[in-house]
Amino acid sequence: MKKNWFVLIGLLLLAGVISGCNVSEASGRTTVKLNENSEYVKTFKDLHLGEVLDFDLTWADADETEVTIWTEQYKDGKMGTEQAGGISFSESPEKSEKGHLGMGIVHYDEKKAIVVVYGPGVSGKSEEIELDYSGSAYGWEKAVDAEKIELELGKTYILGAYRISKDSHIQSYNLKDKNEVEKMIKEDRTGFLLKVKTEKK
Repeated sequence: MKKNWFVLIGLLLLAGVISGCNVSEASGRTTVKLNENSEYVKTFKDLHLGEVLDFDLTWADADETEVTIWTEQYKDGKMGTEQAGGISFSESPEKSEKGHLGMGIVHYDEKKAIVVVYGPGVSGKSEEIELDYSGSAYGWEKAVDAEKIELELGKTYILGAYRISKDSHIQSYNLKDKNEVEKMIKEDRTGFLLKVKTEKK
């Protein structure tokens, strides 16, 4: 059963890679904006797979830069040292590109899930993790909305957080505020920060 989930996720993301990596005439900086109506989001919802946070990426200077997207898990009020998923992509033959990047949480067991991180032109990396949802509220906290943000070279950005609360109540936080992020980490039972960074190759 577990193998089937990984195959399904791979096929879904491969379809997105094939259909979503059109070359654009973008110029200037690399930008990211939330896409709550993408095919990824619709597929996760229609198949009851779990939750996905999907973004439109406009990748400027794609032939000269590298984009890295990864997650960092926190638990019991502390940031962990291990990452769940993470990929980098670079060396595009094109000057600029457009595509999708994001993170999905696939539920296939009461206490287990699959974390998948993906980007344009690269297949997603899936990783099995243990998650305890008992008596909890859970879901995404978004740091980026439909208004695109520009990614400065060398700067790390939080795109969102997948959160599991300690009880049935979940409070909202401003992920652009460092102090608010620290409060959220202490408040939740566990969660994942989804981050992105661009660098000169």
